[in-house]
Parts: sequence; structure tokens; C-alpha cells
Amino acid sequence: MKSLILCSGGIKSTFLAIEAAKEGEVSFLHIDYGQANLQRELEALKYLSQRCSAALLQTKLLGFPPLDQALLRFLCFFSRAAPVARHFNFRKVYYGISRDDLPRTVDPKLAEEFLMGLQHLLNLTIPEHDNTGLWFGNLELDTPLRKLKLEHILRLGNEWKIDWTKTWSCIYGGIKHCGVCPKCIRRQNAFKLEGSREDPTNYAN
Repeated sequence: MKSLILCSGGIKSTFLAIEAAKEGEVSFLHIDYGQANLQRELEALKYLSQRCSAALLQTKLLGFPPLDQALLRFLCFFSRAAPVARHFNFRKVYYGISRDDLPRTVDPKLAEEFLMGLQHLLNLTIPEHDNTGLWFGNLELDTPLRKLKLEHILRLGNEWKIDWTKTWSCIYGGIKHCGVCPKCIRRQNAFKLEGSREDPTNYAN
């Protein structure tokens, strides 16, 4: 089955891409929403696409919400991914949302309801027809990391000896990870909590 993976070149999407590539044919979709770290993300994805022998597709998105609006960001991402998946006949779309992507103000049960509702909406939006009438479920939304935290994903990736230096988390596009932005701090904390392997990231601060 052909699968499309929403990828940014970070820890989660890299782990998810490598795992999904073991199961079958995959392609990556990168969304340009004017992020400051665009070129660093693309560098990480170039390496990842070569490792997984996957095509890299790109699209643009305007008016992207801030980091603390996680569910709205996810909705924006998927609104771009669904038409691409439909056009290229992908049957599944993966996205590496994790448990700690959600702000503390968001109830995890609400997030589960949101994802289930989004799948239902997708079924209604892109129905499939055959000679017996109408049936649903021709494009599946899969978020297998949603109950894991970043340190758990690191632990699983360490078992496969993933080279985390090839990933990019920082919201800025410098030569090194800045070390002080929210995503850099989250990355550092995850390596500390995982504990079995030192953080290999080169931070500016």
C-alpha cells in the first residue's frame, strides 16, 4: 500500500518515516508555510528521502497558526495533505503528532475525538464508489505516535541506531540548533529523560 508521510525532518517525522518505509512504498510531503528553518528542514529531508528511497513532494500553505494551537496546525497540515494523497493515489497519510505536542490546556480525550472526527470527515469528503454503491474509508489518517512522548520516540529510534544529527528541530535556520527556542529546549529535555544516549546535537547556546 502506498503511504504519504507528512515530514519536517525532525525527530518524530524521521522516526515515523523510517518505520513506515519498512512496511511498503512511501513518499514524503513537506509543507512550506514560511518557516524560518525551511532550508534546514529540506536538508534533513534530502538525507531522509535518500535513506528511505522515497520521493519528496512539496506544497505551500499561507496563514499558519502558532505552536500553541496544535490541533488547528494539524488541521491545516492535513488539509494540504489530503488533496495530494488523493491526486497521487496514496491510501494512507501518516503524521507524527505526539502526546507532548498538545498544550497542557488540551484534554487528550479531546485530541482523540478530534482525530476520529477528522477521519470521519475525510470519509465523507472523499467517498469511494463501486458497482454496488457508496463505501467509505479509501484514505486512512494514521497517527501512531500520538500516545508517546518525545523521549519514548528517541528510545525506540535508538534501538534502530537512527542518526539524530541528521534531524532538525530548531525553529530558526542557523548553522546550529539555537539551544534556547521552545523546540530546542524540548529536544534537550527529551534526550535527558531518555537517558541511554547523550544528546548528539550541536547547539549554539
